[in-house]
Amino acid sequence: MKMLKHITAILALSLITFSTLSASERSITLGWAAWDPANALVELSKDFTKETGIEMKYEFVPWPNFADRMLNELNSGGKTFDVLIGDSQWIGAGAVYGHYVKLNDFFDKEIDAINEPNRPIPSGKISIKDVKIQIWVLLIAGLIVAFLLDLYAKHSFPSVLLLALGGSFVSYIYSAPPLKLKQNGWLGNYALGASYIALPWWAGQALFGKLTIVTAILTLAYSLSGLGIAVINDFKSVEGDSKLGLNSLPVVFGIKNASRISAGLIDIFQLAMVVVLVIIGQHLASVILVLLVIPQITFQDMWLLRDPLKFDVKYQASAQPFLITGMLVTALAIGHSFLVA
Repeated sequence: MKMLKHITAILALSLITFSTLSASERSITLGWAAWDPANALVELSKDFTKETGIEMKYEFVPWPNFADRMLNELNSGGKTFDVLIGDSQWIGAGAVYGHYVKLNDFFDKEIDAINEPNRPIPSGKISIKDVKIQIWVLLIAGLIVAFLLDLYAKHSFPSVLLLALGGSFVSYIYSAPPLKLKQNGWLGNYALGASYIALPWWAGQALFGKLTIVTAILTLAYSLSGLGIAVINDFKSVEGDSKLGLNSLPVVFGIKNASRISAGLIDIFQLAMVVVLVIIGQHLASVILVLLVIPQITFQDMWLLRDPLKFDVKYQASAQPFLITGMLVTALAIGHSFLVA
């Protein structure tokens, strides 16, 4: 009960903050899938209505029909909903048409105006007000889901919620001043790498197993492979980064050397995890991980090292599935080892 009070207070604070963006509205219509977390959201939203006087209305669609209902509403410019809570597998379909906007897009609008002028914010396809609303809605929805997962796992300590808050904070300081981690090519890309690898790993381990200090340290080391992946995102941004004084690795070391650094980090720290798997007796997993690294090296030679500006997307599409599969294999092996006993 004590944990529930603390979590409710955090969520209420987020809801109250969101209310400052919508004070002129007398009601908000929210659409989501029809399932138990939606019912919990109805209860939590009562605090929002109490604090702001804004009435909440809902339309909950059965899961089999929800994706079509949501995307049709967005793509047609429908006015049925003020807020839609999507699901993770539809983020790509929504983002293509500017329906989802990353937090760092808001702070990077000056850079994107140079590097990628067709993105939703610099092109004017979405207003700053709408961006702020999306940020708060997605943040609040994420915290609610984390809260519900802690309840589902019967955690006495809200570990998943705290990880969600920590990840949100990192995403903020990555692009937002005064820290703006992305100004430093090493620090910013490592923050991205840890968000790709360590953060979801910790959340999964906390939810379905046991998160230990040793596991946390290993995943932070593995995240250096994620740093290498994050470098690839910087190749297309060299012009804007140079003009605005961001010390990305392609700006500091040049595109060719940065591509070598990227490939080296990706490979070396995956192979380091192979050694760890052998040491802890997870030999099958170590062999599988080696087999998954080999095609990544092949694609690096074919595309990343030859012309990262031209082939960055092709490399990511070809090599990333092997890296992610290797991460999952490693996570499962460590999760069934004595390291988490």
